[in-house]
Amino acid sequence: SSGINAEYGGTRKVLEVGCGPGNTIFPILEHCKEDQVFIYGCDFSPTAVEIVKSHSMYNEERCKAFVCDISAEDLSMPIEEGSLDFITMIFVLSALNPEDMQRCVTNLSRYLKPGGQILFRDYGRYDLAQLRFKNGQCLGDNFYARGDGTKVYFF
Repeated sequence: SSGINAEYGGTRKVLEVGCGPGNTIFPILEHCKEDQVFIYGCDFSPTAVEIVKSHSMYNEERCKAFVCDISAEDLSMPIEEGSLDFITMIFVLSALNPEDMQRCVTNLSRYLKPGGQILFRDYGRYDLAQLRFKNGQCLGDNFYARGDGTKVYFF
């Protein structure tokens, strides 16, 4: 047997935080064989989770989407603690209040296996997106309010 399971031994479990409509979930499922990966996806938006669940590739034998506020003080998810190989966070931390970031990462890390990893990508300081903000939108050091009421932090 070759592939990810031969190399790592067993099905890899991944959580995509801030899954939105599944733009990471479904390409991974499409690329991997059925026994290679199981993906959990969570989002703050019930609408986003419903979009994931309505996708033609959504199958709870391969993935599970749910609504979750990862900034909650007492984070609880329908995932066994210590069971995940990877957690992805793409443009998620920047959407949190900077005061909540460390707690969020600490809470999420409880769900990782020993040696598991959190993989993230986010905005950097002086990104063009930051430079476009107008006066009055700055809430704090590198922390801004968007026109739609959401917030963004630049690392």
